[in-house]
Amino acid sequence: MVLSHSDPNMVKVLLLTSNFPGSDALHSEIIQIYDQTRDWNQVAAVVNNFMNQLVTQYETGVSGVAQAIFDNSFGIKLSITQIEQLVVDFIRQGIDSWSGFFEFVITDTGGELGKTLDGRVEELDAPKLLTSLPVDEATKVTIDSNVVLTFDENVMAGVGDIIISDGQGDNRVIAVTDTSQVTFNGNMVTIDPAKNLIFGRTYSVQMASGVIADLQNHPYAGITDATTLNFDTVLIPPGVRYVLTTSPTDNVPGTLGNDSIVGLLDGGAQTIQSGDVIDGGPGNNDSAILEIVDAAIVAPTISRVEKIQIRVLSSDNSALDLSNIDGVASITVQAGSSGPFSLFNAGTVSSVTITGTSALNLSITGLSATDTVIDATTSMGDIQLDLSSIVNDLSVTGGSGKDEIISGLGVDEISGGAGADTFNFGIGTSGLTLGAIDMVTGFITGTDFLDFDGLAGDSSNFNDAGTVANYNDALANANTIMQQQSGACYIFADNGADGWIFVDNNSDQVADLSVQLSGVTGIVETDITGISGT
Repeated sequence: MVLSHSDPNMVKVLLLTSNFPGSDALHSEIIQIYDQTRDWNQVAAVVNNFMNQLVTQYETGVSGVAQAIFDNSFGIKLSITQIEQLVVDFIRQGIDSWSGFFEFVITDTGGELGKTLDGRVEELDAPKLLTSLPVDEATKVTIDSNVVLTFDENVMAGVGDIIISDGQGDNRVIAVTDTSQVTFNGNMVTIDPAKNLIFGRTYSVQMASGVIADLQNHPYAGITDATTLNFDTVLIPPGVRYVLTTSPTDNVPGTLGNDSIVGLLDGGAQTIQSGDVIDGGPGNNDSAILEIVDAAIVAPTISRVEKIQIRVLSSDNSALDLSNIDGVASITVQAGSSGPFSLFNAGTVSSVTITGTSALNLSITGLSATDTVIDATTSMGDIQLDLSSIVNDLSVTGGSGKDEIISGLGVDEISGGAGADTFNFGIGTSGLTLGAIDMVTGFITGTDFLDFDGLAGDSSNFNDAGTVANYNDALANANTIMQQQSGACYIFADNGADGWIFVDNNSDQVADLSVQLSGVTGIVETDITGISGT
């Protein structure tokens, strides 16, 4: 119960007249009278009438009525157990009316009864903890969980520390005023430890009285033991062999099974480091989850880990160098921030999947695998994908955002996905014979763009050579038209099913590269960037 009133003496009166049948109605009446008159005699008269009725009910055997005693004409036994005898003693000393008793209560601020009442009022007015998340004795709590405390009134930071401890050396001593870890919002307090908790531990939450207080500075009593609020964190998931730390060197030996290495951020700090040595062991389906936030190149030594998931959380340049990584077949890059990210020396990786909702600027270099699949189908952010240094063939699919795909030097098959996309082809990225030219599928004229970056000169010409029988006829027609042009030149032709764009990049009046637009039988010059109007 919380008894509140602007006059502290009224709070004492409310306290002394609590826990009787009908106390709530009595409180409403005496508060109204006191607020209107400030006359304690009128308050006393109402209380006296209430108590007389209570005594009458007791004498007639009405159940649930507080016990009454009759030491003198006043002698009502009050309801607060801790001060019953004090009250009776004062009554026996000659205080024989409610008016006299209230006068004594008001003036006895430094006496035994006054101190007792002040302490009880303070206790009743103090904030009470209603609920917690995790609840007491909770199990399987995730290691990145917050602790949320909900009180019966609005609260604020007091003085001192909140301690989250596992009793085994992991002691989080968090100043209640540390706004990076403790947030107050009305009657809720959220504690977000700077570092994740540890798998498979029992943690308790403790704090001294006064660490949290209400807005009138009444202190919360606190939690002074390890059992009032404790919970168990989830065990290490089956198959997880090791959880990386922020130490400069982690050495992870694999097992015979399929291991999972977890390298999540710890308190915002990156756990995967260049000095880490990770061996997945003989299993054939080992995996690692790595969160990268540092604006730097990280080059760990990783072997026999078949799948790596990378969560990009940096807003600046960051990179994973795979020079010392062997046996990785697939990499998933999850965009959690828009900073440029690079996969250096990708080696034999045969599959790259791009996911997430954030924009991503991704560059991949040093890929030696043939026919690597790069799939961003589930990505919802805008992607810039730079594949310009890759010499082997690629199959690339964009996501639902506005993507720019910069093709590699091999024979690539590219689809932009659902968004408005740009397909970028540089010098040497596509050939001139069928089987050696890049192919774009799903190109939408008026929505998507072709960008022959660095190929267009000051004067760029676009012509449609019409419908022809086959690719060779299209190439011949394109060269014929180019011989009549000057400057960079773009010629489109189709066979009624597929189309081709031919580019003269050096103004020598012959085609230097071509790109197939599958399923496209016509484009306009504004589909090509670098031509007037685009």
